[in-house]
Amino acid sequence: MARAVNARELTTKREVAAELARHGSGWVLLGAIAGGLALRRRGPRPGRGDAAAVLAVVALQPLIEWGLHRFALHTPARTVAGRRFDPGAAHRGHHRVPDDVAGALLGPGFAVSNGAVAAAAAAGIGAAVGGPVAVGSAVAAGEAGLLAYEWVHLLSHSGYRGRTRWFRQLRAAHLRHHHRDDATNFGITSRVVDRLLGTAA
Repeated sequence: MARAVNARELTTKREVAAELARHGSGWVLLGAIAGGLALRRRGPRPGRGDAAAVLAVVALQPLIEWGLHRFALHTPARTVAGRRFDPGAAHRGHHRVPDDVAGALLGPGFAVSNGAVAAAAAAGIGAAVGGPVAVGSAVAAGEAGLLAYEWVHLLSHSGYRGRTRWFRQLRAAHLRHHHRDDATNFGITSRVVDRLLGTAA
């Protein structure tokens, strides 16, 4: 059994990237991005529909990320028709041990399931905004957004000290969510929705 890795021991981006690669979710999501791009190559040359689809996915990611974190990951267990459903169980484990790398990342299995959901959502957005031909571009953008989520989340828990004000603010907000008030700061890659909906602290 592999030893648990404390994210705070990772002090460089290279070390963080190596852990992301070791846990597999990064490779799964890179494969999903490649799949979206391969799907897009089957049609005519990319055009305005592709640009519109990608922009729509990128613009909606902070809202989707916020909503999933707030309403799925922080949902208490429920019993429905005699069966117990607990979509927030793994996330509560992450809150109990926030610096464990394995708990901070999706891992390959969860990357496949989360990637499938991201692909479906992005495909719907892409088809609605850019038409059927833009679906592949939208899927690639959605998977890239999920990979960015993994990267920023692990980087926020690591011992890496960012040089940019943007990252330092993201990190401080996320660590506040973990250590002081888990009813605030649900954004991981952006603080925009927290500010708009009054959950920024």
